[in-house]
Amino acid sequence: MRRIEKLLIISFCFLCLESKCQELYSLPFDICDNRILVRFSILGSPVDMCFDTGANYNFLHITKAVKNNRVNCSDKIEFVNFGIQDLRIQRITNYRDSIFGNNWAVLISEQLSNIGCDIDGIVSGQDMLDCSVVEVNFLRKQILGFSSITDILNSYHSNIKKYNINKPSVGYETPASAFTGDFASLQGTILFNDSTEVNTQFLIDTGSKFELALVVTDSLLIRKYSNGKEQYKNELFGIDETVDFTYVSYGIENEQQSDLVKSLMFYSESNDFSIFGSRKIGVLLGVPFFIRNKSIIIDNFNKKLYLVK
Repeated sequence: MRRIEKLLIISFCFLCLESKCQELYSLPFDICDNRILVRFSILGSPVDMCFDTGANYNFLHITKAVKNNRVNCSDKIEFVNFGIQDLRIQRITNYRDSIFGNNWAVLISEQLSNIGCDIDGIVSGQDMLDCSVVEVNFLRKQILGFSSITDILNSYHSNIKKYNINKPSVGYETPASAFTGDFASLQGTILFNDSTEVNTQFLIDTGSKFELALVVTDSLLIRKYSNGKEQYKNELFGIDETVDFTYVSYGIENEQQSDLVKSLMFYSESNDFSIFGSRKIGVLLGVPFFIRNKSIIIDNFNKKLYLVK
């Protein structure tokens, strides 16, 4: 009997060791103003970066780059499209990261004003989603990477909901869709107050502090559904402008998520490089939606999103 017990203990230890080997990385984070802030080090300088699965570039703010004299930048100033705005950047030439990848740049914008959060820039989730199954654990406040989904699901006994992942441009591809990045989104519907229902894709956007935000390429739709205007500020990008808002209810995969939700409507000119393809309306699904769960797991290998209740 004791021999069997010893064998069981040894087997369990091997399973534990194997499970630990499957954890590829672990990054602590804090929540501030509905933003996920990851702390790590760039060339020996500590930074607090907003974790953004809706970004395909890693941006370090110009003020932080100036203070960190170890960062070298190219002389050339470039313009890159980042969702709803064009940004001025200078590429960082002497930094690469094993988790967040090789696309690093200094973001040239106005100095950060006081927003109550110390944000030094943005880190993209693109390389992480390409190389690992990513878990954002809100209870432990850790972002973890695993080599397979079984390494995570076996550790949970909670209620888990599973959704299908696809590219935001699915069904509305453009000639440039293959070059816009492998973003993850969910199929869903939004319902306007005149009962108009729109089937669209919801970008999994951990960089957004709003539950919902609409990206609209038709200004007539903004005028039609606007319930008013309000000031929108994004201190990191130096944005301070007036935008329209509306109220919508929405569902994901035919599952009702909420009644009326206030949603900003961002106008974006239609172009082939839009991550939503030729859609007139796309949705950014932000941190307030995800933080209701104990944990979220993005498996871009098998195209699944898991919400751990």
